[in-house]
Amino acid sequence: MLKKLKEFWRRHFYGILAVKLIALMLFFTFFVPKYFTPIVVKLPCFSAYGLERVRNTIGVISTLICVFIIVFPIYYSEYKEEKAKKRLLQRTLFDYQKKHQSYVDLVQSVLAKPEYSTIDLDEKWVKDFDLYIQSLAQICKSSRFDFTDFDVASCLMCALMSVFSRTEKRSCSFAFECVRTLISEPKAYEISFLLGDEAVLETIYSYQKVELSALSSTYGNAWFLATLESCFYSKALRHSSTLTFVSDFFNMLYWQCYK
Repeated sequence: MLKKLKEFWRRHFYGILAVKLIALMLFFTFFVPKYFTPIVVKLPCFSAYGLERVRNTIGVISTLICVFIIVFPIYYSEYKEEKAKKRLLQRTLFDYQKKHQSYVDLVQSVLAKPEYSTIDLDEKWVKDFDLYIQSLAQICKSSRFDFTDFDVASCLMCALMSVFSRTEKRSCSFAFECVRTLISEPKAYEISFLLGDEAVLETIYSYQKVELSALSSTYGNAWFLATLESCFYSKALRHSSTLTFVSDFFNMLYWQCYK
């Protein structure tokens, strides 16, 4: 609940600030001078200044205080946001691996299989994976779509494919093997964004497990791989559309097996 309130505050910061600005301006412009002027003018050191002059002085001072109260939170919020973004840009490969440790372990478990043990996998795939997760999470959040393991699988598949040469014939087969578990046992996530717009996923429910092997006998693995390869290497598809297309393709595979 507290996390949701923090995200709501951050997402609607300027709207809330506008309401507070109006309230503060009304308070400092009308209430403060009207209430405090009769009190201040009775003081010996201010009695010679007159009611109107004291009211105007209090009005100016209260306006300056109001401006400070409004400007400081804006400046401080922007400062924290920029600091968070700078910290994210300074992350090392180890930081990315630690953040996505469960997916790193998944890839390593597939890489340990005899048929893939000779594959030379560039470890920078995890940085691309983080970038794709951030990108697709933003799209799903703005479009009010559920973010699921079909999306995660798409990001992982594309991240792995991005570090392989097109001459590596096993690249698509290896990448699909890495995402197979995610597709057959998918979860849905709630997206929240921390400072710096870093996406955080929290599981909200799980789908029923299915057996993808049922489709192999119908379509064959070659059809899976050919479809994914044509999508990934297609020049007609941009970065974000490739992610969403592959995600929709995995979604379709799951529901074909669910029947």
